[in-house]
Amino acid sequence: MKQADLAMYEAKGSGRNTLRFFDPEMQEAVTLRAALVSGLREGLRERQFRLFYQPQVDSGGRLVGAEALVRWQCPVRGLVLPAEFIPVAEESGWWRMSATSAPRCRP
Repeated sequence: MKQADLAMYEAKGSGRNTLRFFDPEMQEAVTLRAALVSGLREGLRERQFRLFYQPQVDSGGRLVGAEALVRWQCPVRGLVLPAEFIPVAEESGWWRMSATSAPRCRP
C-alpha cells in the first residue's frame, strides 16, 4: 500500500493525466529525506548550525558589508551543504531563508 501511495504522489507531482509505477528509487528518496528531516530536528535541538560572515568588498577592496552564511556541522554526516538542507528546512516550514531576513552587518 505504501508503494502505491508513493507512486500516486509522484504522479500528482508530475501534473495531470500522469501515470507512475512504483520504483525502488522513490522509496530510497523518501527514506533519505526522512533521515535528513530527523537530522535537522536534532541539529536544531543540539545547536549544530553555525553562522559565518563573509566580507563583501567593493571594486577598491574596501569592506562594504558582510553576507551571513549558515552551515550545519552534523556530528554524523560532517559539514552538510546548505543546498542540501535549506530546501528541506523551508519545505518543512522550520525556517524561511531570504535576503531580507538574513542578518546583515555593516562596518
